[in-house]
Amino acid sequence: MSKQLVSTITAQLDGFAGDNHQGVSRVAYEHDSDPAGIVRRNDRQWSAVSVEELDAMTAALELQKPLTAEDLGANLCIAGIPDFSRLPKGSHLKFESGAILMVESYNPPCSDMAEKISSLYSTTNGSAVTPRQFIIASKKQRGVVGVVDVAGEIRQGDEVSWNFIFRRNYSGYCRGFSARESLSALIRLVISSFETTNGKPSWIVSPA
Repeated sequence: MSKQLVSTITAQLDGFAGDNHQGVSRVAYEHDSDPAGIVRRNDRQWSAVSVEELDAMTAALELQKPLTAEDLGANLCIAGIPDFSRLPKGSHLKFESGAILMVESYNPPCSDMAEKISSLYSTTNGSAVTPRQFIIASKKQRGVVGVVDVAGEIRQGDEVSWNFIFRRNYSGYCRGFSARESLSALIRLVISSFETTNGKPSWIVSPA
C-alpha cells in the first residue's frame, strides 16, 4: 500500500501512533523466524529506508522515475547514514525530541512487494520491471525494521544521530566513521490511506 508524506508522527513504546503494526505483539508470517501463526514479540513496529539506497535501486533497475519510500511502504526515509540497510541489530536512531528507535533487523524484499513494484514501475526502455529484478536489486538495500526504545515526536527535517554496537560483519561498511559518530539526516514520514467503516478516507501510519 502506497503512502503519503506527513510532517510529524508520534512514536510510542508500542509503536507509531495509529499504525497498523502498532502493538507489543504480532502474528508470525510465512518464512518468519517462528512458525507462521504464532503470536510473538513485535519486532517490526516501524520500517525505514535511505535516500542513498533508493537512488541505488533506481539506477540498478534503470527506472523511468525514482523509486520512492512511499511505494516501498516505509515509515521513514533517512539521508546521510552510509550502508543504512546493514545497520546491526541494536543500533539506535535518536531524534531531536529525544525519541529513540532501535534497529531489530534488515527488511528483506518479499514477493508481494516485488509484484507491487513491478506493477508501478517501468525501465527507461519501456519494459516492466520484473519481480525477480526488484528482489535482486533490493537485496541488502530494502532498509531496516525495529522497535521504539524511547517515545517522542519525529518531525520532517529532524536531524538524527546514530550509534551502533560495533560488530565484525559491519566493519567493512563504516570506513571513516567511528562506532558512535553522529551524522545529520533528513527524515521523511509516510502514511497510508484506508477506508473507514463509514466510507470516509482517514490516515494511518502503515508499513508494508
